[in-house]
Amino acid sequence: MSASPRKLHSESIPQLSTEESHVRHLQPAPPSTGVGCITRDSFAVAIDSARNPNAAAIEAQALMLAQKFGLVTPQNRNRFAAFNSIVGYTYPTADIERGLANAQWSNWLFFFDDMHDEDLERCRDIARVERSMDHYLDLLLNGGFSRAKTPLDDLTVDLHERLRAFGGDEWLKRFCASAASYLKLGVLKAVANWARNSMPNLDGYLIQREHDSSMHACIDMIEIAEGIRISDEVRELPAMSRARRACATTVAYFNDIVSYPKEVLIARNPNNLIHVLISDQKLNLYQAILFAVDVVNQCTMDLLTAEEELKQIPSANTPEVEAYLRGMKHWQRGNIEWSLEGERYASPWSPIAELVRDHSSGRR
Repeated sequence: MSASPRKLHSESIPQLSTEESHVRHLQPAPPSTGVGCITRDSFAVAIDSARNPNAAAIEAQALMLAQKFGLVTPQNRNRFAAFNSIVGYTYPTADIERGLANAQWSNWLFFFDDMHDEDLERCRDIARVERSMDHYLDLLLNGGFSRAKTPLDDLTVDLHERLRAFGGDEWLKRFCASAASYLKLGVLKAVANWARNSMPNLDGYLIQREHDSSMHACIDMIEIAEGIRISDEVRELPAMSRARRACATTVAYFNDIVSYPKEVLIARNPNNLIHVLISDQKLNLYQAILFAVDVVNQCTMDLLTAEEELKQIPSANTPEVEAYLRGMKHWQRGNIEWSLEGERYASPWSPIAELVRDHSSGRR
């Protein structure tokens, strides 16, 4: 579904026009503050913000676990610390043990994603990347410390044991199916695009990014955080499928906005919604940012609409489903708050005013 290889649209840091300040919610920043033309208030939110009261304890235990397996180094320590705080925002009601399981999965994503997000040469060997994915999916589903050969192998097997204890075999199979979609339908395509400097069209990219976000697996983890189970019958309801997809995409596309400086302007990675809008839809940078904001907000509204539909279905009108949907809304809001309050996405070239700071940014 990729178009012909294209060069990225900018060889220098672009500056947004300040002449379109009439656009709703958008405040052009003074020239000295960089690109920041939108703010936190540009985004719709699904629920009030909340922080997990156990956040400090969860983060500390997650750090110790990563250190135990030798995954935290002087080179990645600061970036890891910035990412390790996400669970406190996105699973605000989990207790410490269940919060640690969620943190371990999130941190697995950090170590696996950054292995590819930061290393173009590794990404050029697509077959090798796919073999690595198959290896980790096998460890995640089946475990086996005797087969673990690397620090990330060790973390993966430990995660298998933890998730199986909380979720059981059937839940773990469903979770691993979501993880497989993330890797094969998302990451593998993104890696190929970057390695070949090729561009997906907009429709293809929107689907790719839904999976590349890993959000379907993160939504599955709401069941672990809350200690609930969602039946196959309810999971397969069209309205529930729409809710999951809306949650996944609003988080994914918002992440593309905050990570635009690192991904496109620095790494020259074509896997970014703003870049795709510029290259495929021929928008200028300012128009692409506004379009991306609208897409993010529409996905949030789709989540709320699906929630209302589910309330009208007797099998879905239960405390468990209510908690599950609340977990999705916390992911939508928590991702915004975590992204804007932390240092992971700070950049003097950020489109979002709250992030226009002199700091290296990254991507979830």
